[in-house]
Amino acid sequence: MYISYLDRLPVEILHHILDNLDTQTILFSFRFACKRFHSIANSYNYYDFNFESISKTKFLHMCCIIPFEQVVALTLSDKDNTHGQIKVFNSLFNINQFIRLRSLTLIQIETHDLKVFLNYAIRSSLLFLSIDCQTTRIHEENTALNLISSTIEHCSLKKLNLNMRPTDMKELRWPLNLTISYLRIKKKSY
Repeated sequence: MYISYLDRLPVEILHHILDNLDTQTILFSFRFACKRFHSIANSYNYYDFNFESISKTKFLHMCCIIPFEQVVALTLSDKDNTHGQIKVFNSLFNINQFIRLRSLTLIQIETHDLKVFLNYAIRSSLLFLSIDCQTTRIHEENTALNLISSTIEHCSLKKLNLNMRPTDMKELRWPLNLTISYLRIKKKSY
């Protein structure tokens, strides 16, 4: 007879184990192993939701069980295989509910969707922000550029990744007192 001692480990140790598992494994495997694991998964406060390459079915299923107040990292993508994901996410959630979010990655985001997240970022406690703008005409959307500049100025970001056209980057205003310790600017190629 096989006896498992994993379910007898202290919650703190199990949380360290969860730190090394992807969110899908936690929500769809670990959580359903036993009642105790279900409870531990529900109390876990460090969820990292990476929706960069996920099927629409799994995305919608995960959205039904997202403990938004326990999410610390979020990656959303509008790449070809996940096109429209950001719009669906915005229709299901108010980003302001993600009160513990420290890391936000937005991949190939449209300008109108970007505005929603930048308004959130200005009022949040984000430490890491990564923006990959999909549109080729962000410079025509001065509001978006102003929001990016305002986000850089008013957030206490430690890391910032920007992937945009060089003409758009020239329009950004950089404050004198930056809190950013890691800055990566990548030229968008089409």
